[in-house]
Amino acid sequence: MKKIKNLISPLLCIAMITSVLVGCKDNKATQDNTHTLEEKVVEDVKPPEQIISNKEAKVLFDDYSRNVVSVLQNNDDDDDDSYKPARFAEYDLETIKQYIAYVEQEAKQANKTKVASLRFYFGKYPKGEKSGKNTMFIVPTTKFEGAEDNQGFYIEVSDDGKKVATPISNSIKQNEQGMGNIKEKNGKSYAAMLPLPAVLSTNATYFEKLSLTMNHGGAGPPPNTDY
Repeated sequence: MKKIKNLISPLLCIAMITSVLVGCKDNKATQDNTHTLEEKVVEDVKPPEQIISNKEAKVLFDDYSRNVVSVLQNNDDDDDDSYKPARFAEYDLETIKQYIAYVEQEAKQANKTKVASLRFYFGKYPKGEKSGKNTMFIVPTTKFEGAEDNQGFYIEVSDDGKKVATPISNSIKQNEQGMGNIKEKNGKSYAAMLPLPAVLSTNATYFEKLSLTMNHGGAGPPPNTDY
């Protein structure tokens, strides 16, 4: 009997150890599965509603070629017959990510300004190294109090380091009839500059303007690799 008891004790120990090891393994497998599911949830991004098909993109590209490119070529100031209007502008993906992160960072530091959209403007270089070439630049927008539409903005920095989101129009235009009025030109009404944000009406001295407008991307005639 004593021999049987001596034999049972080691067997019980082995069974207990095996049970613990199996339990740990199952727990680890469960944790691994949980992590895998969490990673899958993060990776599954739904496409934006604005995504269009390749066929639709081709239609847009061809219509622009027929109705716009020829007009741009005929109206170009440059006598160079080899001139071809730019059809695209591009930035590498990391630059776009950095730009969005920078805009969000500066907007957050400027009294938690909410970025409403990124606005893409078409432009043309004046006389110089890139004379006559088409380009595009990006402007972040927000909805200022009292405004009907989103407006492009930049950041004003005061002497005490405080940042304030400010309409770009306030930095560029000079309204002779006062802020917020409507001025007449050639019989048409144009909205004048909006009043400065309330925080800018303090006595702080604003000595730095941080632009959030991005340009200098790659641009040119259409590459033969797409459309």
